[in-house]
Amino acid sequence: PEAQTQLFQPFHQGAEGRSKGGTGLGLAITKRYVELMGGEIQVDSKPGAGSEFSFEIPLAPGTATVSSSRRREQREVLRLAPGCALHALVVDDVAQSRDVLAHLLAGIECKVTTAEGGHQALASVRTSLPDIVFTDIRMPELDGPGVLKCIIQEFGRDKMKVVAISASALIHEQQSYMDAGFDAFIGKPFRFEEICECLRQLLGARFEYAEGPTEPVAAPARLNIPALKLPPELLHRLKEAASRHSLTKLEQVCAELDKLGEPETRLAASVRLMAKSGNVEAIAAALENAVLPLASTETGPG
Repeated sequence: PEAQTQLFQPFHQGAEGRSKGGTGLGLAITKRYVELMGGEIQVDSKPGAGSEFSFEIPLAPGTATVSSSRRREQREVLRLAPGCALHALVVDDVAQSRDVLAHLLAGIECKVTTAEGGHQALASVRTSLPDIVFTDIRMPELDGPGVLKCIIQEFGRDKMKVVAISASALIHEQQSYMDAGFDAFIGKPFRFEEICECLRQLLGARFEYAEGPTEPVAAPARLNIPALKLPPELLHRLKEAASRHSLTKLEQVCAELDKLGEPETRLAASVRLMAKSGNVEAIAAALENAVLPLASTETGPG
């Protein structure tokens, strides 16, 4: 409670916030935006249970037509070109960030290894040299600059490329990372195009592209699979992943669905298509009508 009064001050972070990165500006900017729109932000936080930030703002109903997607004029990267094999090591103590970047790289058919911290990263490098290392700057015990220093001391400067990743993307901080010897900087949240460009510039990566400008992906409006039933725990995880917009967890559940049978495989394909089109919000709603939990098999007394 004593820390809550300071949360919305610019550049202020509690101990937990400092360990996760960032600049301490997010909540201050959010508070100002909400106030400019006539609202007030509230915080409800309990130690060990988490924090919830909420607000209400008065908005008039929209009247203009909203386009669901916009045609992009650049070609879409599909995968690495034949003969172009890359091994990437992703180092981050935050599982969600680590999984997102690993998922992006694996999606274009990079070989991906992950590490939860600096010491584990060095052990991985000693086992198999990667072509490129993406390391978070702020990590306990051995941080990103420490990983870079150890790699240079042990393997030299030319064995692999080392890229700094961080949610703190201030210009002077980015320059400090480059001055420390990093080959590039990638900010969070990750942008797929920026990751591909980084691989192209640092490693000369070549890619296969979709033919012509990217067209919007047509996703099903609903999951049209009649009477499909799933184990309650699996259905719960699928709905939770959709509600949290977690593409990594959605893919994990879809991989389990692929192993169950043909109807489940078709469900997984529909979920993947809806997620790829950016229609994650509709997945949870569609599941309510298309999928039911399996009936319990427990037998009561008597």
